Amino acid sequence: MIHALEQGLASKPDALHYFQLAFAGDGAGPMAFNAKGANLRSNWLGIPFGDQGLCLSAASFRALGGYCEKVSYGEDHLLVWHARQLGLKLNGLDAELCTSARKYDQQGWWRLTLLYQWRWIRQAWPQYVRLLRGKFDPRQRIQNQ
Repeated sequence: MIHALEQGLASKPDALHYFQLAFAGDGAGPMAFNAKGANLRSNWLGIPFGDQGLCLSAASFRALGGYCEKVSYGEDHLLVWHARQLGLKLNGLDAELCTSARKYDQQGWWRLTLLYQWRWIRQAWPQYVRLLRGKFDPRQRIQNQ
C-alpha cells in the first residue's frame, strides 16, 4: 500500500491521490457491494471520499482553501470537488485501503447506505453545476449544504 502511494507521488506529484476502498469484516450487510460502488464512483465519476485516504501536496491543499469547516458533513467530498473545479488531476492508486464497517452494524446497513447516498448526491449536485459552469473561487467558502 505504501509502495503504491510512493509510486503515485513520484509519477504524479501534483495530483490528488486516493486508494481503492475495502471494508473490514466488522460490519453488517453486503459491504463488498458498498466497496464496489464506492470504487466505481471514484474511478468512473472522479469522486473519492476521505475514507479512501486522500493525499495531496500541502501547496495544493492550501490552493484549494483546505477543508471547509462550515459544513456538518462531507468536508472531504467538497475538497475533492474543489480539486476538480480547479483542474487538479485525480490519481486512483492500485492498492486497497481497508476501513471499518462498524457503523453499518450499529446503525443498520440499509439505513446508513441510503443516508450516505442521499447526502453525497445532495452535496454533489451544486458542485457539479459549478464544475460545468467553470465557476469556483476557493476563497468563497460553502455554507452548510
